[in-house]
Amino acid sequence: MMKKILIPVIGLIVFLFFCNQRAFTNDAENGQWINFVSPMNDYSLEYPQDWIINKVNSIYVTLNGPENEQIKQNIKPEYHLPSGLIKAGQGYMDDITIVYYSSGDNFAGYPTFKDWLEDVDNPNRYISNVEKIELAGIETWEMKMTGSQTAYIIMVEYNGHLYQIGFNNRSDKIDLTDIEKKIIESFKFIE
Repeated sequence: MMKKILIPVIGLIVFLFFCNQRAFTNDAENGQWINFVSPMNDYSLEYPQDWIINKVNSIYVTLNGPENEQIKQNIKPEYHLPSGLIKAGQGYMDDITIVYYSSGDNFAGYPTFKDWLEDVDNPNRYISNVEKIELAGIETWEMKMTGSQTAYIIMVEYNGHLYQIGFNNRSDKIDLTDIEKKIIESFKFIE
C-alpha cells in the first residue's frame, strides 16, 4: 500500500520540480520587470530590472538601459574642450523621458497643444511626421521632434494634463528596441 502512494507522490514532486525550474529559466531569460508608478500617482509602466529609473522631480522621469546608464555614469562633472567649457551630460540623452505638463493650454506659445500640432505653416516648427495613434486606449500623437538631435516622441492629453514620452536616442518608431516597445505597451493611466 505504501508503494502505491509513494510512487505517485514522488512523480508529483519530480513534475513540480521541473515545472518550477522551467518557470525560473523563463524569468531568467526574460528578466524581471518592475512596475513603476509616477510620483504623482497618475500613470504606471513596467521596465526591466536592469534598467535605471530616475524620478528627477514630480514632473520629469527618465529611464535608461544598462549600456546608456554606464555612459551617463562615466561623464565627468565638467570637462574642457579647446572650444570652451562643456557641462556634464551635454550631448548625452537619456533613453526615455516622460514629462508631465499640468495642461495642454498655452503650449509652446500656442493657445492649446492641438493648435501647436496643427500649425504646419510655422517655419520654426520643430516637429514632423505627426500621426494619431492610440496609447493606453487613448487618442495620442506620435511625431519626430528635432533640436540638437531627432527623437521619436509620443504626446497624450489625459484628464486635462499633457504627457510627453520621448525616446531620445531613437529618431523614429521603427528604431525602437523590443524592450522599449514593451515598456510603452505597459504604459497606462491610473484612475
